[in-house]
Amino acid sequence: MYLRRKINRGFTLIELLVVIGIGSIVLGGLAFIYSYTAAQTGDTLAELISTDQATTAARDVEATVRNAFLCEAKVKNGVTGLRCQMPSVEVDLNGDGTPESYAPASLDKFGREQYVAGKRVWYYMSDSTGTWGSTGAVLWRATRSDDNDPTSSDRDVNWAYRYGQTSAPRFPLITNFGISVNSATCLVTLDLSGESADYAERQAVASDASNRRRGVRLLAQMYWGNWRS
Repeated sequence: MYLRRKINRGFTLIELLVVIGIGSIVLGGLAFIYSYTAAQTGDTLAELISTDQATTAARDVEATVRNAFLCEAKVKNGVTGLRCQMPSVEVDLNGDGTPESYAPASLDKFGREQYVAGKRVWYYMSDSTGTWGSTGAVLWRATRSDDNDPTSSDRDVNWAYRYGQTSAPRFPLITNFGISVNSATCLVTLDLSGESADYAERQAVASDASNRRRGVRLLAQMYWGNWRS
């Protein structure tokens, strides 16, 4: 009688190399998919943040323009700003010190609302001092009671910075504030550009100037005097 001996055959070196190679390809593919997905998510997030800041700023400017008597584009030292003349009776709905709407000063004998000219509201880009006519990356709002240029005491620090802290600009990604005014049609055209570092730049060292930047552009048209929707 013959006994058959069972032989436990292991993997050969070639088989191990093949398995390792296939595993490396799979892991490499998964790493690429993760990296690509993370980069796309970062890019999308950067664009959303830029868009949100530009939209918020445009909404505030539009609220001012729609309630204004008159809006004018002003230029000083190559810096363009917007000046709007507002009604005199302000209505601060949320108690933050900034009027959200305006009320008529009186009614005439026919019951029609009568408005009286009041303060001038400015929007412009400047440096951290908020000086009108200075080049900078901070979007400012200022309020004056006359047609003179705004001064440091006219700046609305709580609007330009978060909680009034000068280390935290409210719109740090806005890089351009463009204004054009058509007085014949009472039309203001706002051109805002926002920029944000993309995912690759956020992962790189700050000194690497070769990284791309992502940005958005917002164009909006608005009429003053609430005469046209």
